[in-house]
Amino acid sequence: MRITNVNTLSSLLDRLVTENIKLFFFKKSGDEAKISHQNIVILHILHDLDLLFEEANMDGYSYLGENRTFTETFSKEIGELIMNDIRIGEADRARLEEVTKDDTDFYRLAFNEIRLRISNEGRAKNKNNIDEVFKKMTDNTIDLKQVFKKMTDNTINLKQVETPKHAGAYQITGKGSEANSMRFNFVKKPNLVNRFFCRILLGWVWIDESK
Repeated sequence: MRITNVNTLSSLLDRLVTENIKLFFFKKSGDEAKISHQNIVILHILHDLDLLFEEANMDGYSYLGENRTFTETFSKEIGELIMNDIRIGEADRARLEEVTKDDTDFYRLAFNEIRLRISNEGRAKNKNNIDEVFKKMTDNTIDLKQVFKKMTDNTINLKQVETPKHAGAYQITGKGSEANSMRFNFVKKPNLVNRFFCRILLGWVWIDESK
């Protein structure tokens, strides 16, 4: 069993986003030693993600999460997690910059402290929801009693049963081999901002259904 904030899917995705944000700033400053270190860290995280997906394919996904509510979709939670990680980095740097000034603006300091707290709370919610959505995606159990009850109650209308039409998918593993690839299919195509950050910070490639 995996544990939230240690080795769950959401924890690894959160770490992957954070380390890629660090890599961006190290490249900006031209610090080759730290760039090299970040690349190694990111490769290890990607390796851990591959192991997690293999484990989920074979044995399902079991995790010990926090007591929070389940909301919205996987795509939305990923997008919000990325934005919360970016806001946390911005608020943390602004706070550090303020405390090192000779004329510290305490109102600005308090603002960034609140911003940091709100973003951390949002990130915790996103991570918990990501793990719950992924568990539902890998959980293939069916409550047969409920199925038979609906059949005997004549509540199933076969005309209303339609196969979902996917707009496309994020390919997240096995980019070198279609046989070993794993994809998250979506009925609605994520917006441009979501696709951009998923590609830059997670390495996920969006593929339209028609391609």
